[in-house]
Amino acid sequence: MLSIAGAPVVFGINALSFVAAIVALCWWKRPPQEGLGDREAFGPALRAGVRYVASAGLVRRILLRSALFALPASALWALLPVTATRLGLDSSGYGFLLGALGLGAVLGIFVLPFARAHLSDNVVIAASAVLFAAGAVAAAVLPFGVMLVLLVLAGLAWIGTLTVLNAALQLTLPQWVRSRGASVYILVFMGTMAIGSFVWGIVAQLIGTAAALGASAVLLLLVAASVRLLPLLPGTGTVDRTISLTWATPMLVFEPDPADGPVLLQISYTVRPGALREFRAAMRLVEGSRRRTGGSRWGLYRSGEDEDVQLESFVVPSWGEHRRQETQRLTGRDREIRAAALAVCDGEPVERHYFANGDPQSHGSP
Repeated sequence: MLSIAGAPVVFGINALSFVAAIVALCWWKRPPQEGLGDREAFGPALRAGVRYVASAGLVRRILLRSALFALPASALWALLPVTATRLGLDSSGYGFLLGALGLGAVLGIFVLPFARAHLSDNVVIAASAVLFAAGAVAAAVLPFGVMLVLLVLAGLAWIGTLTVLNAALQLTLPQWVRSRGASVYILVFMGTMAIGSFVWGIVAQLIGTAAALGASAVLLLLVAASVRLLPLLPGTGTVDRTISLTWATPMLVFEPDPADGPVLLQISYTVRPGALREFRAAMRLVEGSRRRTGGSRWGLYRSGEDEDVQLESFVVPSWGEHRRQETQRLTGRDREIRAAALAVCDGEPVERHYFANGDPQSHGSP
């Protein structure tokens, strides 16, 4: 189409293709939603999402794998037009090169379910990096016909990596933060692609297109090998994400406003004799849970008077944030983590809440 009608027509048709999506959105009648009166404001919600991602080891590893793949893989997308020039291709020929990548991605729809049924996600990620490296080498030095075949495999590898990482992310994030976590993933992946494209353009200008594509292929092979050292962590996509809604509302001497805060929480545990090491190991996981759900400045302290007493301390930005932490953000996995710590304790922990100094009369306190 570019060869026949020119760029304005191609971009115009592309713009018109969005009309269907716009019509669908206008036609869609969204069902009424409940509980919107207690929804988070934009700023605190954004901070909560960033805190979750920063504290979730499973999600951070997914983001790392996406960046490791996107940085060297961006070379092929950025330098493919130069490869078309090397082969003396016009815009139609360049379209064939992109079409080969697209065909591989479509074939991936049929191949990947079979591959994932017999191979682990980490193996699929490593194999995809190797296949994409082959596509980069083909773009660097091989003739048109052979290149098309390897670009089809590279397209399959591209969709293979994206499918595994996207699925792992969606199955790992709890519902309350899924959209925010996905936005961070898109930011990391597309941001890395953008930066990588710029960098590979400079590299190609300095050492040549073929050498730059060769360097990206070598990096992709290293990315494949790095799966042994930096795999997707155990539990990715399989953790219990069911939201637990139970919360024993604390008895306070005044009724806090949702905006009141920050709130300091101190929880005292009496650990069974001889189980202190096991308790501290369990509390390391509790720390991650507190931070993912909104806590900060977490610490674990030992009593100077009783060797079996341990004190957990952390801060949440507001009372409303703490209420969401306990009623909207705790997953089944978080409950399991807390239960493991309590399993080595005697009696129930004692929880106390401390609010930043303010006017207690504003809450109806005597």
